[in-house]
Amino acid sequence: MNYTLKFLYALILALFMTSCGFLLGPDSAEKLAYKIEAKSDELKNSDETSLEFDFIPSEWRLRESTSSEGLVRLDFKVQKDMSVIAFNKWTCTTYHNRFVRVPESLEKVKHLGEPFKITLKKSGDQIDVVDLD
Repeated sequence: MNYTLKFLYALILALFMTSCGFLLGPDSAEKLAYKIEAKSDELKNSDETSLEFDFIPSEWRLRESTSSEGLVRLDFKVQKDMSVIAFNKWTCTTYHNRFVRVPESLEKVKHLGEPFKITLKKSGDQIDVVDLD
């Protein structure tokens, strides 16, 4: 087997091993960020000043990281000029920072399968994540 083919197989294997998010689809933090993107766009294009929506994280992706009581923790952690969305400190993203601002850290613990209620507020051109329930 020539070296080019071996290198190609090794490269494909490395990409396969490091792309679980790509192969399995986005994790719960990424899905929430995508939903925030859509809802912030919806709010910007409306006459409303706030918008509330529910989000239920993927149970099968969070099952290993939940507590023995089946609890899921959602954090919006503010760090310097940006924030991080994290579920159980297991999956996280900063993608939402392109569309919204999180003025203060928010956290909530719910049972697996329960919806998180997120409130967005519009102030001029700025959309903020203002409440998490």
